[in-house]
This record gives sequence, structure tokens and C-alpha cells, in this order.
Amino acid sequence: MDRLLPRLRRLRTALVGDLPPPAHPAGPDLAWLVALVFGGVFFVELTHDLKGDPLLRGAWRGSLFGAIPLAAGLLWALRGRARALAAAGALLVCVPTAMRLVGPPKASLLAAQPGPAFAALGLGLAMLLLAARQGGEPLARWGLSPGDWRWWLPRTAAAAVLVLLGVSVAMHLSAEMREFYPWYRPARSHLDQLLRQQAGLALDFIGWEFLFRGFLLFALARRGDVVAAILFQACAFFLLHKGKPDLELFLSLPGGILAGWFCWRAGSFLPLWLLHTLQIVSVNLLGFWLRNG
Repeated sequence: MDRLLPRLRRLRTALVGDLPPPAHPAGPDLAWLVALVFGGVFFVELTHDLKGDPLLRGAWRGSLFGAIPLAAGLLWALRGRARALAAAGALLVCVPTAMRLVGPPKASLLAAQPGPAFAALGLGLAMLLLAARQGGEPLARWGLSPGDWRWWLPRTAAAAVLVLLGVSVAMHLSAEMREFYPWYRPARSHLDQLLRQQAGLALDFIGWEFLFRGFLLFALARRGDVVAAILFQACAFFLLHKGKPDLELFLSLPGGILAGWFCWRAGSFLPLWLLHTLQIVSVNLLGFWLRNG
């Protein structure tokens, strides 16, 4: 055992790397902000989920889980004129969600007028990025940067191969998985709807992965305990997989822990956005092929 543990640590370091300490510690007020924003966006999503068009749904969820938490984080971090600019940007990125809250799911104001909503979102994001630049707030503090791409890019490519192999095995062995995917019913028999769903999922997962492996992970780690931040985001990720096939639910906890570790070492949430999108797109495409091939 005395010889085995050092070897396992060396293997872990070679594969994933050590956990660097947070470069910019923060007080408990940031943790409270994270908790309120996290709870708020999921309350909106759980009570006002958008049904129907998967592309519209994905774009809205991407803005809810991504743009709104980013706006909250920058409002917390910035001061002076930069904060005023960020406040204006924050109002604009909330426009799609505000329009979603007006009317029923399939006939909300957002569904009727998506163009103006997402034009406001784009302008708001541009203002937020400009505010961060003017205020000297590096987006890397929130996991929103290329990070150490020389480290994570080859490892992400290797993980992508494992994801594709794992998806193939799971879909062939699990009848529950084959029956569940694609979950958007029109995508089960129409190729155009299948492709539309995958585009929506890619937009959806930008926000989803930023929320967990960016905003949540990087902000909580600044409290000083990186391991606790990794475990917290992994547990929340696991709980929100309720209703998915049992195999996917079971794997989401160790997967969430590994994902948090990987993104913290990488200094970016981007590798998990790529891998998670690859995983969900491949499982849907394979589900479509197994149904219709």
C-alpha cells in the first residue's frame, strides 16, 4: 500500500493534474450570491420551462443558465462606471426570460417574438464583456476563458473517444436508454427535427456547463476550499439528473466530480461544454439510428 498510493497519485497528476489554489480569494458574500442566483434560475426553469421548438428552448435556457449568472457575477465584482454599464447589460440579458414569463409555455411572448428577445440578449452580452474589460475583471475568474488549452485540448480529445465508445455500449446494452433518446418526439422520426434539437442542445449546454463548471465551481472555489466546490457542483449536477435513465443518473455523480476537477485544472468550463455536447448529441443520433436504421 505504501508503494501503491504514490503511484496512484502520480497517475492522477499525469491524467488530470494537481488542483491549483484559487488565485483571487473572496468573502462569504460571493457564496451567498452564488446560492441565490443558482436557486433563482432553477426556480424559473422548473416553474416556467419552455416547451415546443427545441432550438428556441435551448437558446432560452442558455441565456437563463449562462448570461444571467455571468451578469450577476460581474455586478458583484465591478465598481463605478463599469458596474453601471454591467447593470444595463444585465437588464438586457434578462429580456428573454422576462418575455418567457409572459404567457403560457407554448404561446409566451418569447415564443411569439424571439427575434427582439435575442437581439437584446446579444447586445446585453456585448455590454457585459465591455464592462468586464473596462473594470479590469478577468473573465477567467469565472471559468470563461480558453484556460490552459495546451493542457486540456489533447486530454479532451482522448476523453471524446471514450465518450463515443461509452455511448455506443450504453445504447446497445440499455433498452431504457434506447427508449428515452431522442426525448423530443418529433426528432425520433424526422431528421430535420433531430438536427434542430441538437443545435438547441449545444446552445442549452453553453449555459448549463457555465453555470456548473464556471460560475458555481470557480466562484465557490474562491472561498478557499476547491475540493468542497467540486463536490458541491457535482452533487447539484447529480440531483438535477432525476428522471433520466438509471445508468445516466448513476454516472452523473462521479462524472460531475471528475468534470469539476478537470475544469478547475484546465482553468475553463469549455472542455466540459464540448464533451457534454458531444455526449448528448451522439446519444440522440445513435438513438435515432437504432429506431430507424
